[in-house]
Amino acid sequence: MDATVKTVAITSSQPDEGKSTLTFGLGRISAMSGTKTLIIDGDFRRRQLSSSAMDEDPEFGFLECLFGECTIEEAIVKDEKTDLHILPLTADRHTPRDVFGSRAFDKLMDQLKEQYELIIFDTGPIVLMAETRVLASKVDQVVVVARWLKTNRASLKETLTILNDFKATITGVAINRVDMNKYHRQGYGHSGYGAYAKYYREG
Repeated sequence: MDATVKTVAITSSQPDEGKSTLTFGLGRISAMSGTKTLIIDGDFRRRQLSSSAMDEDPEFGFLECLFGECTIEEAIVKDEKTDLHILPLTADRHTPRDVFGSRAFDKLMDQLKEQYELIIFDTGPIVLMAETRVLASKVDQVVVVARWLKTNRASLKETLTILNDFKATITGVAINRVDMNKYHRQGYGHSGYGAYAKYYREG
């Protein structure tokens, strides 16, 4: 990844397309390469990243840190296998509207950028969650996750259109759970998901 990129959002069209798994995996790879990396659970509806990263609900997390109820250090959870840091979401916390559009969020991001070389957000599906669109307009790059033979092309096109409307920088589409034999036979890299990604990156 480009060294000038400090913030990345991982999103999708619909739930259950593998965003959290990709976020965790990219975070670990980055941390293992020596990059000081933080992943943030920004999917306020599902908290899948937080659930996957730890066995128990955390006492503090992203929103508590945002509202000044704890320090960054108190909210951070460290991955047991790597040097990756995680900023989770606590359970049963009311989420106010426009979190990513708030001054408090901008201030927190300024602090986090001083401490980390790469920050990756796991977000809610952009077609369903308005707050994800705001975040997408603020980060350096956005990766869209599509699930093999599940994500339909109309939904993917809608996702890319929304990102384009919000002036987001689209890095590309990551396709999950690919059957490589079918992939090569059907040529999706040229005429399917890959074609949409190429069009919107160049547009």
